[in-house]
Amino acid sequence: MEDAPRRLALPWVIAFGLLVAWAHAPSLTAGPFGDDLEMLAGLSGKGPASLFRVPHLDGRPLAALSLFLSRSIWTEAKVWTPQAATWLRLENLAVLLVVAAGLRRLVRRALTPWLGDDSARAAGLTAAALLLVHPLPAAAVPQLHLRGELLALAFGLFGAAALLRARQQGARPAPAGLGRAFLLAFLAGMCGRWALYLPPLYALLEAASGRRFRTSAQRLRSAAVTALACAVCVSAEYALRVRLAPDEAQTFQELSAHLMAIPLTAEKVGILLLPAPLDALGPLSIPAALFALALLVHPAFVAGRTAPRFWSRTVLGWGAALLLALLLDADTRAASFSLAGAENLLLASVVLCAGLGVTVTAIPDLRRRLLPLLTVPILAWLAHGVSEPIGEAGRAVDAARDDLEAAAEARGFRGTWILVEDPQEELPLGPDPSVLLSRRLAVGGPDRRNPGAPQGVVLPPADLGRALC
Repeated sequence: MEDAPRRLALPWVIAFGLLVAWAHAPSLTAGPFGDDLEMLAGLSGKGPASLFRVPHLDGRPLAALSLFLSRSIWTEAKVWTPQAATWLRLENLAVLLVVAAGLRRLVRRALTPWLGDDSARAAGLTAAALLLVHPLPAAAVPQLHLRGELLALAFGLFGAAALLRARQQGARPAPAGLGRAFLLAFLAGMCGRWALYLPPLYALLEAASGRRFRTSAQRLRSAAVTALACAVCVSAEYALRVRLAPDEAQTFQELSAHLMAIPLTAEKVGILLLPAPLDALGPLSIPAALFALALLVHPAFVAGRTAPRFWSRTVLGWGAALLLALLLDADTRAASFSLAGAENLLLASVVLCAGLGVTVTAIPDLRRRLLPLLTVPILAWLAHGVSEPIGEAGRAVDAARDDLEAAAEARGFRGTWILVEDPQEELPLGPDPSVLLSRRLAVGGPDRRNPGAPQGVVLPPADLGRALC
């Protein structure tokens, strides 16, 4: 009899997997573009120092190591192709699945002391499902240079869940469990800058959901010790980065909390609540996003009548966490109509989905299952709309790649094509061959500033048409 629920759930799992694949499909098959091109060109060199010098990874060695391993698996002679970029994006989607699993485990552990196991399990599962089909993570998965941030989220969420598991079992915490939690925090710090949020997260979880029978003074004291230990683990990678990374990656990421960022933050809050890609899906995306939001938050308003103190504190803490998640990239804009730049909202989208998973499952009746089933297809449709322009941008670069390779063959050029955004900037080229193209190319021989780099051809757009004639 125990296998019957599993057999009944299998069709739902398959249907949901197909929905996730459809939501992300448009952006998975195109080649690299934007910052990813410079990052792939910078995957060169040997030795530990090369892990700290890959562009757009903030000097995080585990993120670079992951991409070096991917290059050894998916490329031949270290030459990047559009097909290789597809495999990298599929890897990012797989990491997002791990992030969703970590979010499910963390939400369940955090809420069990407050809501009971059934409600906590439903909230965790729903939060994970919402994350996989939400439009904002769909904008981050195709960005290859965000591999480290995805890994940091995965390590951080599993580390926080491991902390709660160790603190909730028995009168004394299990040393092995605590060691696992702080080890995962260290690995998160080696992957991405969003690990800087782990110390306050560990402290909050320790105070709110770990061994609640203690007095307030005891919980605050243990929370402070936990935050300090986690901060040491997260910042340990800085000792290596300050010696091996370039100058621009040798300092901690500054929190951009200044007055100029206030209107940008207000726009991002609107995108978080209504992630409607108007340019791709048209005006219908706004009422669809609004309808999905109403379905997700309505049960919390009903439940708030019976437990106003708990839900008011939950909503206030959720809002504060969303604003804190926006601080790290507060000076970068996410466009409201096209959602360009929405990949910078990945951390905030994880916080958002965690809260929505709690609100939509607040009432233990049919609505706990029905409302997520109604909402998930709407979010998947919005995510598909976000993925389409990203795929079109990648395919446009792929088309330019074919045209420029044809022009190079017509000219008898046998060097290496390098894709750059600005030919005036110094390229971080290494000795490894690359086949990368750009919107801007020019003609040149060996780089005098980097004699070991392969020859590149840069052809201005005005000359491209004449070269292809």
